[in-house]
Amino acid sequence: PDAIMGQRSHLTPVQIDFFDIGLIPALEDHIRVRLGPRLEEILRLAQTDILKRTGRPANLPILFRLMFRGIAGKVLRDRNHPKFRGFQENSEPDELFARVADYYGEPVTIGDRATRQLIYEALWSAFSLRHISVDILAFLYEDFLVTPQVRASRGIHATPPSIARYVVNQLPMNDVQIGRTV
Repeated sequence: PDAIMGQRSHLTPVQIDFFDIGLIPALEDHIRVRLGPRLEEILRLAQTDILKRTGRPANLPILFRLMFRGIAGKVLRDRNHPKFRGFQENSEPDELFARVADYYGEPVTIGDRATRQLIYEALWSAFSLRHISVDILAFLYEDFLVTPQVRASRGIHATPPSIARYVVNQLPMNDVQIGRTV
């Protein structure tokens, strides 16, 4: 045993993968920890701005929809989607929000121009979403874009991705009636 251990101590470590699989969860956790508070800060800025300009509290469903559209536009641009490639920090925010609405088949104009501008500028300069995973987007939806009231009324619960995948893979998707959603 001593001879074998002596030989093993002279071996040079070899990387057999191109990346460290253990790094992915660490990166996702890092993104989750930093992105959530940044989005909450942007939401607070928008609420404060709307109250200051109009004297009324923000319409939260519209504000959340604008945040979603801003995040979606940023993800599509950062991932180099053909319809979103040309957007830069100084591009017209309304054009981005309109393209996102068109992409999802929704009404084009919601919210006011000043709020769209604020959200666009805050998201655009904050971070890159090129490598954001579906799990992080699900976390953002579950933890940030769903208010406690909506969560309670619609029974939305955060589910770890591994459990969600397992449950979905067990569903008889071919038996779901047309018009029903899962």
